[in-house]
Amino acid sequence: YVRGPLPNFVDVRWVDEGAADVPIFARTRDSAVLTAQWLNMLIVHFDLQDLEPFTPDDLVKAPDPTRGGLVAGPRLEGALQKICRSVGYVLRLELSTDSRAKVMVVPLSDGKYDTQKLVTKLGVLTDFITKLRATPSNIGTFFTELVRALANEEEKSPRPSEALFAAFFDTFFLLLGLTSENEGLEMQELASAYHDNDLPV
Repeated sequence: YVRGPLPNFVDVRWVDEGAADVPIFARTRDSAVLTAQWLNMLIVHFDLQDLEPFTPDDLVKAPDPTRGGLVAGPRLEGALQKICRSVGYVLRLELSTDSRAKVMVVPLSDGKYDTQKLVTKLGVLTDFITKLRATPSNIGTFFTELVRALANEEEKSPRPSEALFAAFFDTFFLLLGLTSENEGLEMQELASAYHDNDLPV
């Protein structure tokens, strides 16, 4: 089940009953199609210029036309890590810029912040995380790579303010929350990644 609209690249003609249960990053053809669609949607949504679009053949391939079964394609291994790092780098740059522009996180007079535009920006990631739940270890990989890139001091962009790091954390809490479905797993992984990178919450 995917909350919100399907990715722009989904061709609904191939979706049949039970397709919502297809996990991503699995070594099946249906999974490769869905995974490539999600990865390409993230590339477009976050304007990830350092990544080429994915095809299903990048993720799985038949080793020999005369034999059955599929094996990992040339870009399957490390694809999740690469997409998360790229998103993290872009978000760091945007948050750094917003330290001055104050568009995504707008200070209010009562000391709070209006984060509606940041919520809109990150909303697509919560749908992506929902698909990752089929393999719980992917949730940890997602937040580890995303936050590591977000905190990377070697990037040319200035460090975002502590208030923006905190707003980023709070936005994920708003979007994901603690439910019987996720049992707080996502927020636990996010908090752990923040702690590992010495970021304020």
